[in-house]
Amino acid sequence: MAVLEPQSPSRRYRLTVEDFYRLNLPPDKRYELIEGVVYEMPAIEPLHATLVRKFQAVLHEYFRGRALVSTQNPLHLGQHSMPQPDLALIRVADYRHEHPKGEDVYLVTEIAVSTLEDDRKKLIVYAKTGIPEVWIVHLEAYRVEIYRQPTGDRCLSHVDHDPTKPVTPLAFPDTPRVLSW
Repeated sequence: MAVLEPQSPSRRYRLTVEDFYRLNLPPDKRYELIEGVVYEMPAIEPLHATLVRKFQAVLHEYFRGRALVSTQNPLHLGQHSMPQPDLALIRVADYRHEHPKGEDVYLVTEIAVSTLEDDRKKLIVYAKTGIPEVWIVHLEAYRVEIYRQPTGDRCLSHVDHDPTKPVTPLAFPDTPRVLSW
């Protein structure tokens, strides 16, 4: 039996942010666009929600008037990515007409209950757009992975931080915070 070869090679398309907006995805689920690929986000578990609320309150308290705290909202990071980090500390501005871009972001925090590998994969997008600092709260290991110095598609600095010790965001060196949970 002869095997028929396709007449043209198959193509893989990378969606743009504009394509993503036009997809008309079901509203009962959450999605993010990472490097042109749409990912359905997992349901938010109670522990994850509790920690997001706790860290959100801490960030609001310490950065009120100096930065906005964006909670599980999109960031427009280049032509092919629109992640929704758990928390982002962003420049005070009016975002009614567009989502914050990389240059608006001081710090991204991802809380990894069941999404550690997915959160680490997003580091590439965060680095490419120059986000100066990413914290991944690694619950299982009881540590905060701190990534800094974005260069190309990676961060040159990675420190595993003890959450019982103060940590200071690069953008606000006068505000050390303890992130224990």
